[in-house]
Amino acid sequence: MREHAGRAGRAGRALVGAVAACLAVPVLAAPAQAGEEPVRERAVLTGGHLDLAARLDGGALEFHLKDGTVPGRTVWREPNDVILHFDARHEWEIPETAPGVVPEQLGRAGDTVWVDHSVTYGDGLLWPGWNTEEVAAEAVRSPVTATFTGIDGPEGFFLGQWRDDPERGTVVGIDIDSTRPEPGSVELRPGVHAHPLWFFTEEGVYRIRLEMSAVLASGERVDDAATFTAVVGDIDPADVELPGPETPDEPAPPELPEPPAEPEEPEQPEQPGQPEQPEQPEESEVPREPGDIGGPGQTGGAEGPEATAGADDATAAGRVPGTPRPAGGQAAHDALAATGTAVVPALGTAALLAAAAGTLLVRLARHAR
Repeated sequence: MREHAGRAGRAGRALVGAVAACLAVPVLAAPAQAGEEPVRERAVLTGGHLDLAARLDGGALEFHLKDGTVPGRTVWREPNDVILHFDARHEWEIPETAPGVVPEQLGRAGDTVWVDHSVTYGDGLLWPGWNTEEVAAEAVRSPVTATFTGIDGPEGFFLGQWRDDPERGTVVGIDIDSTRPEPGSVELRPGVHAHPLWFFTEEGVYRIRLEMSAVLASGERVDDAATFTAVVGDIDPADVELPGPETPDEPAPPELPEPPAEPEEPEQPEQPGQPEQPEQPEESEVPREPGDIGGPGQTGGAEGPEATAGADDATAAGRVPGTPRPAGGQAAHDALAATGTAVVPALGTAALLAAAAGTLLVRLARHAR
């Protein structure tokens, strides 16, 4: 805060004069060439008229700075190339009559702040404004929104406008406040040219990022952003570097479709099993004749040495040696052999009798003839 004798009264009169001038005098726009490209060069502006402008060109919204600081000439500039120098001429001491007119967040009576031409209406001061004259009303379906997305520097930047208060009359209303996490935004109708009130409460270098956006008649949202620099106080702007140009956000790479899943291999059918071999029928037991001495499941006959001795018996009984013995043992075999010997003569006798009977029948048949 600085003390200056007699400045409070002059500042108060300047404030009243500025309010009256802003309310009574319309702001006239300087003519400009439509579609003119911005000049790319470093520019330090210390006084005169300029606008933060939104321009619509071929469906694209562009944020440019309209430099009219040289009377009779308009130069379009990229905001990143521009430094606004609020030097000592822009200092303003808040007057004693300010309570209720100037909000406390800007300071108290006797405090020094840096302002633009709209506040004091002083000659030769910077006079930055808003401009949407190159946005046709039929081209958009929304206002142009100016959003302050970032302010790097001291927490001392404010934008406001004169407002009518039913109790206190004309007062300063704050729209943009750099002390807030989100400084704020302003909506501008197409075809507007207006000037807000600029306040800086601290010296320093401010990097102010501003985004202009709107919704086209087609429903598409368009925007553009840039960062301009304000140098406030006793600082040489020649020592201040410009911010880098805005780089458009790179579009996210398209999501690649997931590769199709590999088809599952069909399950191999089970190989048919080998058919079960039919069970071999059990060998039937040779029926035993009466007189067999072998029990159930027994073959009869002798084992061991007796079996060797029975080989001679087999030969004698007419059986080939080494062949299995019939069931029932040797005794049964011998009995069967004896029975066969007796039957052979009887069969021979029966055959002779049959032959004789046949001869007799033949003779009787012939005799009967």
